[in-house]
Amino acid sequence: MPWDSSTVAFPRRTQPGTRKGFDLKLFYHHAGFVKMTVDLPAELVQAVKLRAVMERRPVKECIAEVLRVGLGLQAAGNERAPGGLPVFRCRADAPARAMTAERLIALEHQCQVEEDLRRAGHSV
Repeated sequence: MPWDSSTVAFPRRTQPGTRKGFDLKLFYHHAGFVKMTVDLPAELVQAVKLRAVMERRPVKECIAEVLRVGLGLQAAGNERAPGGLPVFRCRADAPARAMTAERLIALEHQCQVEEDLRRAGHSV
């Protein structure tokens, strides 16, 4: 049976001396997004806005992702190192773990050359 306002009403917390009532707003939380006002430090707001611009996504999506990852509801997808560089997690037995830095740099260079050739219209 779908939820609607006639199905259930949740008790509202009331201050001492006020009239007890029901809060139907809590009922709508299951439907999707809920607006919420939170005071955040300016540097956090700036960082979230910057990430949203860089990823070309709405700020609310970035905040939702950070909360999901922080609460353990979602695996980190766009993890960043302290310098802002992306972090890519791999299995313990991944081939890259056994490669030397020189081999990884050579592989990166090879990929960049192949990409340049494809963009120039040459076959690889």
